[in-house]
Amino acid sequence: MLVEEAARERVRMIVGLDKLDNLAKGGRIGAVSAFVGGLLNLKVTLTVDSDGKFEPVARTRGAHAALQHTLDWVGERLGENRKGTFLVLHAMSKDNAEWLKQKIEDAFDVVELQVYEVGVVIATHTGTGWGVAFLPVD
Repeated sequence: MLVEEAARERVRMIVGLDKLDNLAKGGRIGAVSAFVGGLLNLKVTLTVDSDGKFEPVARTRGAHAALQHTLDWVGERLGENRKGTFLVLHAMSKDNAEWLKQKIEDAFDVVELQVYEVGVVIATHTGTGWGVAFLPVD
């Protein structure tokens, strides 16, 4: 197995969305679900399963709770070995990305950490949001 394939199998990613509007516009959820989610200030976090499909992780109320959930999810996946290489992603959500960057630096043994703003194609489908991709390091 190539090194890249081995790393790909170990990489984990979680994505959080500020609003559900763009998912409704793209037909991924119903308009009523997006409307109710907006009324309740729901933030959705998703991960990518082994087949490359998005899978819901949680629904939380409010941005702070969703960001904290993101950080907790990363910690659970890292387990005892708190060491890794991290990429914080954001779609027009720089403040959230900076918050995550700081918390990751405080909570984990960071080998490398980068912040990256995703392109307009992804942002068109997701709307504003954030994400964390990481590779545990032994």
